[in-house]
Amino acid sequence: MPIESVRDTVEKFDFELDFGGIPDDDSSNATWTNKELFQNAIHSVAALASDSDPKALYFQSNKVYHMMGGIYVQNIANFVLWIDGTIKFSRDRHTWPWHDDRDDPFNCIELRDIRNVQITSSSSAPGEKGVIDGSGSAWWGIPLYVVSERDI
Repeated sequence: MPIESVRDTVEKFDFELDFGGIPDDDSSNATWTNKELFQNAIHSVAALASDSDPKALYFQSNKVYHMMGGIYVQNIANFVLWIDGTIKFSRDRHTWPWHDDRDDPFNCIELRDIRNVQITSSSSAPGEKGVIDGSGSAWWGIPLYVVSERDI
C-alpha cells in the first residue's frame, strides 16, 4: 500500500496516550520504561493489522521519547511506525544492554522476519520530519567487531 494512502486511512495508536510512553524525560527509569513499552506496543499494534488494514504506532510531534536500546521485533506485518517527534536512544554506554554470549552491545532496534513495515512522518519538509536518534557519537571510537548477515 503506498505511503500516501496509508497516511490517509491507517488507524494510529499513540505511544504516549495509548501505551503510557513517557516524553521529555531522559532519566534511566524513563529510558528503560519506554524501551519495554515500545517493544510491547509494536507487537500489540501489529497484532491488530491485516493485509487490507495496516495499523500505526504514532509518536507525537515536539516531544522526545528517550529509550534504552535492545528492542527486538520479530514476525510483524502491515505495520507503520509513524514518528512526528523524536525517538532518542540513550548515550549511557554503562547501562546499555550487552549480549551475554559475546562482547558487543545490542542494536537500538533489531527487526527480524518483517513484511510490509513502513517508517514515516506527517511532514516531508526538511527539519520537520520525525527523527530516530541512535546517539551514535557516544559510541564512535569504541572498537567492536561487526557481524553482517545477508541473504545470498
